[in-house]
Amino acid sequence: MDIIKKNLLSVICGVIALAALVAVFIWPLNGYYDSLEEKAKLSAAKQAKIASLLNNKSRTVPNPNPRNPDSATPLLQFPSKAVIQEGEVARAVIDRQAKIIYKAAVGLNEKKAEDLAVPGALPRPASDTLALRFHELLEAKLDAMREKDLGAGIPPTPQQIEIRKGELWDRLKADIRYVNDQPTNLPAVTARYNSEAAKIPEQMQQEFATLYKIYVDPANKILTVPDNIPTDKAPSYADMWWAQVEYWVAQDVVSAVAALNQKSKSVTDAPIKQIRVLRVPQNFFPPPGFTPIPGADGMPVDEVATGVEPDPTAVLPDGSSQSPTKRISNPLFDVIQFDLSIDIEADQVVIFLKRLATNKFITVLNMEIVNVDPQLMQLNRFVYGPRPVVTLTLKCEALFLRHWTIQWMPDTIRTLLKAPDKNWKKPELVIPEDPLPNKKPAAPVAKR
Repeated sequence: MDIIKKNLLSVICGVIALAALVAVFIWPLNGYYDSLEEKAKLSAAKQAKIASLLNNKSRTVPNPNPRNPDSATPLLQFPSKAVIQEGEVARAVIDRQAKIIYKAAVGLNEKKAEDLAVPGALPRPASDTLALRFHELLEAKLDAMREKDLGAGIPPTPQQIEIRKGELWDRLKADIRYVNDQPTNLPAVTARYNSEAAKIPEQMQQEFATLYKIYVDPANKILTVPDNIPTDKAPSYADMWWAQVEYWVAQDVVSAVAALNQKSKSVTDAPIKQIRVLRVPQNFFPPPGFTPIPGADGMPVDEVATGVEPDPTAVLPDGSSQSPTKRISNPLFDVIQFDLSIDIEADQVVIFLKRLATNKFITVLNMEIVNVDPQLMQLNRFVYGPRPVVTLTLKCEALFLRHWTIQWMPDTIRTLLKAPDKNWKKPELVIPEDPLPNKKPAAPVAKR
């Protein structure tokens, strides 16, 4: 006992240490092992990073060639200052080339203020009068596109044929002779009328086929004002926007059709005979989830939020599960899918597809071709001429870069897309100077 009393403090410390040791194994401290495990993982990661920096790993020179991205040149020495500078120059060259490409893409895709269906209507109408006249002004633009740009018309209608028959009878009835107020040659005149009247439908069909370059029937809702644009009041800003998007798509399609038919004088010698369908849904692809908030134009101004600016360097979302092109609407561009069906000479299909895509951001997603029976078409008043014709039905995709579309977007559309607000200004696309020194070609050696 004397020993314990003399060493009491040491005994107490030993007991405490033994109790702590037992507690660790029997009752582990909360998070203690987790902390040790996390530290071990961090140490292992650092060790792996150190190992990757050692010379036991092969290294390659960065490859800036987009045409052959898998090619690699071995790096035979540690990057010196000269090699690093060379890499910086290569990166600057690629950055400059990317900006040149993006600027060129915007130039091909961009529509100007004069390309608006109703100038001054977007993003908000310049006046109430302009908003009230939106339907009228848009209709005039679409009529001009159909009649002037395409030289389009429709076959003779049954009413027009009956009017022509009536004019024929008015001419022939003057040949009726009367004796004592009784017609003496009425059967002969009537027989002549029936004979000539039977030829009128085909004659008018041939006549109308020479008047126009292509058939486009407004009754099929082709190049006509959308049904949601009222005639007696101002449409909503969002409806004006979608009418404008449809107009932009129509501009590209009409330019491709008009270019192919440019040298033609009539439907019979035109490569494209008829536009059967041109349908542009009023939505982006894929449709963004959006529930309008009640208020002016469906969205109070104070609800408009600043969104993501267009950035050509950002990684694009992968839409492979939704589209064969993998493209879906994103902060850089919007995707509009539309349907197009035309009757075209069979040997002109490939040429038209090329024109539809040249200098336009239009991609064909799906294509169907069906032969056209010319006799059946003529029974329906359409004269196509002697060459084989097919019905070409396309599912297409058009891209619109937000770099230029944002300026025309109403607040509702900006909010729907989480695009920048109305204070955002379209940035100027500046091309940096060429980082490579200009190498002048050697002067030619004069021959003696």
